[in-house]
Amino acid sequence: MPDIAQKGSFTASYLPSIPGYTDTFNRANGAPGNGWVGVSQNANPPMPMQIVSNRLAVVAGSGTPGNAMWLRESRAADAVVTITIGAVGDRSGSFVVRGVSFDDAIEVAWRLTSGDGRITVFRRGPANARTEIARGTAANAVLDGDVIVITFIGTTLQIVRNGTIVLTVDVPAPTGASTRHGFLAYATGAGGVTYDAIKLEEA
Repeated sequence: MPDIAQKGSFTASYLPSIPGYTDTFNRANGAPGNGWVGVSQNANPPMPMQIVSNRLAVVAGSGTPGNAMWLRESRAADAVVTITIGAVGDRSGSFVVRGVSFDDAIEVAWRLTSGDGRITVFRRGPANARTEIARGTAANAVLDGDVIVITFIGTTLQIVRNGTIVLTVDVPAPTGASTRHGFLAYATGAGGVTYDAIKLEEA
């Protein structure tokens, strides 16, 4: 039987999109847009993150609760995410894995409010409580321009900094299933963390 060649054009809008997302933040200053959504805490309006000079930045501000969490839907519960740090800053900064809310997520912090720069993994619980799961060494503290790769598959989470494995840990699953992942930072005062790019791919 001869091959059948189909001619003409077709519309591919019915094709499913691939889970994950990429963002270089190279756009006009202002609200993040591009699918990013601020999360409220204790019924307070979300604290701001904005595009500033082609980076995602925590905006200095004041008010309650003081923490900014911005997540983006990925449709992938298991993923490999590559983050390029702009500036670490002098305020706390983290990546949120499977973020349901402030009270239900896994948090990978690269700077704590105390000024500790060791990579630390937390389980976030009710009333803004955090239970520490593991902490890296001072030798692997995150610096400006670092590339962080976080892989999470099931209950296993691995963190790589500039090609070196920092931590491989078991983490509990959030009580609510979530495929939203993103950033968390302390947003009161100047000098917050900034990001150059993020790429999230389904694992």
